Order: sequence, then structure tokens, then C-alpha cells
Amino acid sequence: MLLKSIKQNIMSIGKSIDGPTFIKPFEGRSEVIERLEQMAEVIKEENILESIKYELYAIKSGDFGEKNVEFELKNSYIPMLCLHNVYLEHNGLTAQMDYVIITNKFICILETKLLNGNIDINNKGEFTRTFKNSAGKTLKKEGMYSPITQNQRHVDLLQRYLVDMKLIKNTPVLSLVVLANPKTIVFDKYATKDVKNKIVRADQLKVILEKMMKSHKEVILAVLMMQEIADELITNSIERPDPIIAKYEMYLPKEKTVQPIAEPKVEPIAPPISTPVTALNPATGQAPPVTTSNIKLYNALKQYRYNTSKAENVKAYVVFNNAQMDEIIGKLPRSNDQLLKISGFGSVKVEKYGEGIINLVKTHG
Repeated sequence: MLLKSIKQNIMSIGKSIDGPTFIKPFEGRSEVIERLEQMAEVIKEENILESIKYELYAIKSGDFGEKNVEFELKNSYIPMLCLHNVYLEHNGLTAQMDYVIITNKFICILETKLLNGNIDINNKGEFTRTFKNSAGKTLKKEGMYSPITQNQRHVDLLQRYLVDMKLIKNTPVLSLVVLANPKTIVFDKYATKDVKNKIVRADQLKVILEKMMKSHKEVILAVLMMQEIADELITNSIERPDPIIAKYEMYLPKEKTVQPIAEPKVEPIAPPISTPVTALNPATGQAPPVTTSNIKLYNALKQYRYNTSKAENVKAYVVFNNAQMDEIIGKLPRSNDQLLKISGFGSVKVEKYGEGIINLVKTHG
């Protein structure tokens, strides 16, 4: 009874999470696709053009697969925090993680694979991919690097990072390889149980995550700690240059250049908007009263977010996203404790941005 009471008290800390919450939402590689398509218009070498076409296919396929996984996560109704495309460096090692999900029982890295062909896994954990024609004749058979081994490296790095940051101690960090192509067939009859448990089809992701939630009962993370872990990851996820563009720039004709892609448009900050803010108040589900101060606070928060993101060389949503801004306007936090109750604001984010946000609320709220 005492242990149950302690767990209930832990779970009561902070704001509850009712379902999947995307702290770092899906972002495709549309800018890279556009740049490669521009290059393909001016590069003459046939072999390079073929290579670019392959890159485009791979990137678009990857985006499609990760978007499928996002859909399954959003429709899972599982209370968890989700982050897409997290890139960490720690102790000289790096890891690019397609998805990191944080539940109150475990943290899990999802490695998304949109694989063509059929996959065979033997009792040594070795992967072989087979391509067949419509008649069932084998056209090609090749070995492939184990996605389980690849993702386990990510798991090891993330676990060490979170332990070193003193954010977890015994919380398990788990691995799932998600097959996003519904046509892929996996033959895992001879695979070990451990390997089988780490591979899941995208349409079965909800079922598997629910089973994992039930089977992991050793640790219960408080909501505020879940938010702090997410805040740490999103703050320290590195925006690295895409290496694919540099790979082909040397083949551009000297007399022609590809115009650089314009930076993403920032919503205009000046002049201020003159229409009412209609953000929903999470507590009531209703829009807050329309007042001049709401409009002023909206503009002030957007200006603060823009200035801060430019100063820190990060994307604006790292400071706070639109949903968090709406919640600030709806709840008008006037202290760090109140700001901690806003979704996605852990102690790290409050320490960095709390004073600025609270001053704006007090001035314009």
C-alpha cells in the first residue's frame, strides 16, 4: 500500500498527459528535395543525375515512412511525449534518432525503415533482403546492415547521455525498429526472441507500445521529469547541415548556379496584428476573453520568440511552439511554478526563458 501511495503521489506531480503530445513535430526534408531538384536541372553528367534521382527517391521514401509512423503515434492515444529527428553528440559519439518517445514507464527510440523487398532474419540476427518480380522469381538477394544493431548504438548513447545529465537513473531506454512499408514481409522464424521483440510493423505500433507499457512497471516517471527530459533533448538536439547537398555541388556547371533556398519565412511581427487572439484555454476548452491586452501579449510573445531564436541560432519552436504560446495567453503564468504547468516547460526551459516570458505576461497580460 505504501509503494502504491508513493507512485500515486509521483504521478500527481505536474500536469497530466492525456495522449501523444508532439514536443518536436515531424519535419520533412523538403528543402533538400527542392535543392536536389534544382541541381538536376543543370547538371549534365548522366551518372550523377542517376545518383541524384536515387537520393531523391530515398529521401522522399524516408519522409513518407516517418510520416506514417507519426500518424500511428498520433492515433495511439497513449500518454507520451514524442520528438522527431533528434540528433545528439555526447562523449565524441553521435546519434540521429528518427523518433524518441517518452512515457512514464520507459523511453523508446524508434528507427523507421521503409524497406522494399522481403526480409529474412536468421538465428544470428543477420538480415538478408530479397527482391522478386510479379511472378515470384528472385531477382536479387543481398545482405543488409542490421537496423537493430544500428538502433542499439543510439539507445546506448541516449541512455548514457541522460544518466550523465542526471535525468534518469533506472528508467529503461528501449529500441524498436518500425517497418513503415506495409508490403514488406519479414521471415523471422529462426530469429531470436530478443530480435523479434525489437521489430514491429507500423500498423502494429500501438499494440506493441501498449504491451510494453503493461510489462514495464519497475519505474514511474513524474510528468514534470518527462517534460524535463524532452526539454533537454529538444534544447540540445543539433541542427546539422545536410551532407547530401555538398556531395553534388562540385558537379554544378561553373556558368550556372543553383539559387540557394530562402530561409523559412518568419511570420511578420511588425506591424502588430489587429485581430483578436482566440487561443483556447486548456482548462475550460473555451477561448479567453478578447481584449487589447491579449493582442499585445500575442505580439510581444512572438517578438520575444523570434529575437531569442535568432540570438541562440535555433528554430523558433525550440523556445516555445504555437500551442505553448496559446496556453501562455490562456493561463497567464506569473511565476515559475505556474509556467512549469504549461505543457513542454520543464525546469531547464523555465530557467532559460521564464523570466522573459513572465515579464511579458505581467506587462501585457
